[in-house]
Amino acid sequence: DDTLELLATNNAFAVDTEIAEPDVDILVRKIDNTDPLVLGEEVDYTITVRNAGPSASQDIVITDDWPDEIIEFVSVTPPTGGSCDALPTPFNPVDDRIVCRFPYLEAGEEFDYIVTGIAVQKGTALNTVAISSAEIEGGFDRLDGNNVTEENTTVRTRTDVEVTSKIA
Repeated sequence: DDTLELLATNNAFAVDTEIAEPDVDILVRKIDNTDPLVLGEEVDYTITVRNAGPSASQDIVITDDWPDEIIEFVSVTPPTGGSCDALPTPFNPVDDRIVCRFPYLEAGEEFDYIVTGIAVQKGTALNTVAISSAEIEGGFDRLDGNNVTEENTTVRTRTDVEVTSKIA
């Protein structure tokens, strides 16, 4: 039983909808849990990425320029839902970077990556981390000055001192 169309003018409908551009402030900070370090000690760097909003952000990439030969890379622990690119073996801190990804971050939320290293040479290690996202690349980050941060870590040698008295 076929039904005959009686009014063909009501078969379509359209609504104009204004789509707001994203508005984010994504920021990164990095802190070390021990400073100064003694040769042979491990250090954990906590990399925190926060979205101050008000829009969500997606396709977040964290790039960590590891500190030259002063602190040797040991491991990286991404948060639940995040991942890190495979690292070359052996890891060359001069040419290689730690690159991690997080797919989506709501406004007001944050996540942490933990990167562990071990002190292998005396000196000061400069560790730089930068973030990017679809919104940062699109020019929608209000404060792009907080998309890069640095952390200095000092490595020292341990000194044992013994005092001997020669009074007779």
